[in-house]
Amino acid sequence: TQKEIRWMCAELMRLRTHERSLKQIMRQIGRAEGAEVLLAHKREELRVVRDRKKTLKDAARNRYHISLGKRADSELMGGVAKLQALRYRQLALGDELYHGVRSERRAAIDAEIRQLDTAKDRLKKQFRREFGVILARRTKQVQRWKDAATRGIQTSRNY
Repeated sequence: TQKEIRWMCAELMRLRTHERSLKQIMRQIGRAEGAEVLLAHKREELRVVRDRKKTLKDAARNRYHISLGKRADSELMGGVAKLQALRYRQLALGDELYHGVRSERRAAIDAEIRQLDTAKDRLKKQFRREFGVILARRTKQVQRWKDAATRGIQTSRNY
């Protein structure tokens, strides 16, 4: 059931994205002259998307007794929080590198930073594949760990 709920959340997110793009297209078409036929077609397509969203939400409410929109938003916010935590951990490690540590600890920090990079990439690709969402666009910007490690100073180490 969790798998099906996750699929429903992903489908809802895709429908939301499609709905947003249709609205944007309709705003652009609205300015064009003689575009009534195309505008009517897009209105019909938008109605179909909204009907599919409503059907999906009703199915989730009837079958699982959940609000699909809230569940989808919580899935997304969970991913954002995970990405943010990975970024802040990486920044803290970069700051630790800047303050100078012994070489054996430096190697361990470098390895952990690389592992965090891999984890971030995996998380972003998972959300892009499952939900069609670019996760990085929804998070706050964080200083890059390389900048924290060097404070903008050129070093001989290749970070």
